[in-house]
Amino acid sequence: MRYDRSATLKFPLQSLLGQEFRDFEARVVGDGCTDESEEVVASFGDRHLHWTNLCQNSGSQAAPNNEGLRRARGRYLAYLGHDDLWFPWHLSWLLACIDNTGVDFVHSIYARFGPHGALSPRGPLAIGNT
Repeated sequence: MRYDRSATLKFPLQSLLGQEFRDFEARVVGDGCTDESEEVVASFGDRHLHWTNLCQNSGSQAAPNNEGLRRARGRYLAYLGHDDLWFPWHLSWLLACIDNTGVDFVHSIYARFGPHGALSPRGPLAIGNT
């Protein structure tokens, strides 16, 4: 997660804990957070959530992501940003894609929203584009 985002942190965590697929651990990694982020994570009282805070702010999403990767113990890895929300079927759909195709990497399309509504959908590149 990004630095000091306790005000929004509860929303992505709610969407994570609302997943149909329930066999997961969540490594919530703060980037040297000094706000109430740890308390927000603890307030859920959920065994799936594990809080870690880096000693200092790195200024980049890469450091918290890499720390979460180092601590992960599962077979699959999914990233959920501090300002992202998942539909309840997000993880189960991605896992079904892996199971049905045997691919090593999957991702979903997403939509960006701003104060005035949807900004633009995003998704995979068209075939032949890099």
